[in-house]
Amino acid sequence: MTENIRKTACFLREKLAENPGNGDYRLAHTMRVARIGAAIARAEGLDEEAITVACLLHDISYCRPFTGEADWKDHGRASAAIARPFLETLALTEAQRAAILYGIAAAMMLAAVITW
Repeated sequence: MTENIRKTACFLREKLAENPGNGDYRLAHTMRVARIGAAIARAEGLDEEAITVACLLHDISYCRPFTGEADWKDHGRASAAIARPFLETLALTEAQRAAILYGIAAAMMLAAVITW
């Protein structure tokens, strides 16, 4: 595990603890997503660290209570907004940060369109 991934996992745990009613499930889900993302990255020759970081942060907005469908539909963009200042603390390039933020926000926008 790289230092960036370790720091991201710690940040994830801290943020999810802010909304304990959702934390255990969301943490387990996110760790599964990160393992799957890392495996896909390895198999496809992609940036495993950046993809793992993105996977760990994809649902970070669950640190706050959701009050309705709009919160769920917007949680990718909200997750990207929460992740942005944290990503500045990691040893990543600007291109990696931008790709991670875009992936977090865009993937959830696509999921909302498909689901609803």
